[in-house]
Parts: sequence; structure tokens; C-alpha cells
Amino acid sequence: MKSASCILTTNDKTFLRSMCRSRHLSAAVASLLQIKLRSAITVSTDELPSNVATIDSRVSYNFNFRPAGTKIISRNENRYPSGYALPVNTIRGLALVGLAEGQSIEVQNASGGTDVIQLKAVEYQPQLARHWH
Repeated sequence: MKSASCILTTNDKTFLRSMCRSRHLSAAVASLLQIKLRSAITVSTDELPSNVATIDSRVSYNFNFRPAGTKIISRNENRYPSGYALPVNTIRGLALVGLAEGQSIEVQNASGGTDVIQLKAVEYQPQLARHWH
């Protein structure tokens, strides 16, 4: 896995740390989780750039250089209507957390190869929305 620098809010980093205790993570997700936690720059929500994906952000992204759609990075996929969520405990969801628009990351796939996930746009960031209300 080629690591990409990432920016995590204090809350997102705390949640990702709690995921480390899960026995239901694939090896690829567990590995990426450790990389993200070790290499992340941690910021408060006030310092968070508006172009960085967080948990509960709605994002558009590419998968292997093709549009993959718009999803909400979610702690719990059951919180949103079917097809809208991208759970953070999946390789795609976790890969996107902390990336800035235009940034990409290579991740290991189930067959041992690599996939490229690129954040195209942060369409809604809840931390920014709360800041303006």
C-alpha cells in the first residue's frame, strides 16, 4: 500500500482508533488503518480545510481512474438509505477519510494487486456546515 498523507479531525482519529479493536476488519483495512493513524496530521474542526474528506462527508471519487459515484463516508451504513453510504470499515471508505480533493491513494485489493482511489470532490462536510450555523 502506498500511503498518502492525510488530515484527520480529533473525532475521526478517535473513531479510527476504536476500529482497531474490531475483529471484523479485513487484513487490507487493518493495515491501511494503522498507516493512517501513524501518518495523519490531526487538527481541530476549526482548523480543518474545507476540501478534506471526513467521516460523514459526502464525496465524489474515482476508483481505478473511473468515476465511482457520490457517497457519504459513514460509521454505520444503516444510517443512510441503501446505496448512499460508503462505510469507513471498508477499504474505499477508509481510504477516502483524510484525503484532500485531487489526492489519491493506492490500496491492496483482495487478489493481492493494487487499486487507486482518488477523491474528486468534497460535496458536503458536516464540520464546515456546523461552523456556519
